[in-house]
Amino acid sequence: MPTFDGTDYLEAKSSDPSALGFMQGTPPPVAKRIRFEDDQFLNFPQIRCSLSHMRELVPTANVWRGAGGPGELSADNSMTAAAIPVSASRNKTSAAFSRRMASAACLVFRAKKMV
Repeated sequence: MPTFDGTDYLEAKSSDPSALGFMQGTPPPVAKRIRFEDDQFLNFPQIRCSLSHMRELVPTANVWRGAGGPGELSADNSMTAAAIPVSASRNKTSAAFSRRMASAACLVFRAKKMV
């Protein structure tokens, strides 16, 4: 079981929203409901479900990208992704950030180029 700042958290498989029964059934049992109104959607492991279903919890809007289609991605091989500064105030690099991030992957852009 992973521990962060003295708090034990469930592992990925154990905290799967489907396995925990969040938002299952019509209506879902009160203990398994995730609602925006009571801030429970921000707690772990509920946040795993709420981030995937945010548009079902709160009103959101599509953002128009312009009249043209998607732009081409080009690679910038002059710098490694690990060396890119993420926060000027904390002087952290993307490598330090990715060690703390709970994600399987991250795409890094700098000056409109994929690094």
